[in-house]
Amino acid sequence: MFQPRPRFVLVPLFRCSPLVPRVFVVGLLLLALAPAARALPDLYVPLSGGTVAIYDLGNHDNLVVRLGVGPGDSALAASPLGATAYVANTDAETLSEITTASTGTSVGAPLALPGEPDALVYSSEGAAVFVALGPQNEIAEIASGGTTVLQTIPVGADPDALAITPDDALLFVANANGNDVSVVSASLAVLLATIPVGNHPDAVAVLPQGTTVYVANAGSGTVSVIDRATRAVVGTIAVGADPVALALSPDGTRLFVACAGTDTVSVIDTQTGAVTASIPLDAAPSALAFDPAGDTLYVVEPSARAVAEINPVLDAVTGTLGLPAVPTTSGNAFVGQGDLVALSQGLSTTTNVEVTGSLGCGDTLGRTRNFSLVIPPVHGRLFLSASTGGFEYIPATNYLGRDSFSFLCESILGGPNPVSNVATVSVAIGNGNVSVSSGALGPLSLVVLGVVLVLRRRGRRSSV
Repeated sequence: MFQPRPRFVLVPLFRCSPLVPRVFVVGLLLLALAPAARALPDLYVPLSGGTVAIYDLGNHDNLVVRLGVGPGDSALAASPLGATAYVANTDAETLSEITTASTGTSVGAPLALPGEPDALVYSSEGAAVFVALGPQNEIAEIASGGTTVLQTIPVGADPDALAITPDDALLFVANANGNDVSVVSASLAVLLATIPVGNHPDAVAVLPQGTTVYVANAGSGTVSVIDRATRAVVGTIAVGADPVALALSPDGTRLFVACAGTDTVSVIDTQTGAVTASIPLDAAPSALAFDPAGDTLYVVEPSARAVAEINPVLDAVTGTLGLPAVPTTSGNAFVGQGDLVALSQGLSTTTNVEVTGSLGCGDTLGRTRNFSLVIPPVHGRLFLSASTGGFEYIPATNYLGRDSFSFLCESILGGPNPVSNVATVSVAIGNGNVSVSSGALGPLSLVVLGVVLVLRRRGRRSSV
């Protein structure tokens, strides 16, 4: 039977694998473009001693700066639009805000919390931050850039990890000592349901389409698959021992599981639920994170004092980044100053029914940008507004399955790193019998087909 792991005396929220402190998710961003348009990526890794190391991965993995934060940092999360990030300081019961501006990167005054923070996550638009307060069995909500806690929400025993659905409607909270997951309405701030899972759930990830939630059960060596609609476990997948972290590829087709007990990363096909690979590592992995393009998976190995780089196509380690100290935790993607970031997302619709939406592109400089289609959909038509990013996708007649398209954004005024990474919008098309209006483009009747935009933009570039 699984026994809870011992906790450090000074940092009671940290549970550790046999050799190393627990780490949640590594802070990073790699913008994958052609060399001429590549934006310089940053890697944020909180280290022991209350500091955060910032690396420039676009310049030979150089250490840029080490910032001092509060004591006992236990998690880091960053706004999906860049510019700000929060570090949870467990011992001090505070959050430290990291801000990137034209004058450099700095740490603001700590924000007091009503308990010890153990994990945190931004809403998809970056307007709010939700913080798991482990011993208090609560979730706290703050406004991004705010100075006080807006409200707290009771959940299960020892919330240890949390994730938010892409539509910002629901929070799924892994309760480590309750062996269950709390489902919270983010807008109503109420507990909606409690879902039993495996022993000692330690990580949560939501499919980009928002339909499925994955939970890593450290004490059971399994991953629970939760259906959002029914709020029930619909499958259990056996992986390596002590799974402690999860990362979904940007298109949602594969789930990577850090298994600290076997020094491996298990790879799961999300469509079949089968484990397709087990990637060996030098030491116990404790955190995972993808670059936005899905080209590289970064894995924190605290006992090796390193971050391993995995090629998700080869399912193999291709490089290692050494760290100046043992990482104590890590966080979500953080964007360096001046970088344009196109955001991947997942959508769902039914056969013969169009779906509308807006492409996401963040810029810490606030520049006006255009959107361009890079790879068109295969099983449908796409109409895209180059100036706003608004789009309408119409699936092919009677098509049932998955489709996707890719895009990038570009600053109209130029400036540093004026072209973003390439992001993917995936569309799940389910059963349905509603017919689309003939020739109707809905609210985007004046949009221009994305492929034409790409061709025109390429023409303009070639004439410069």
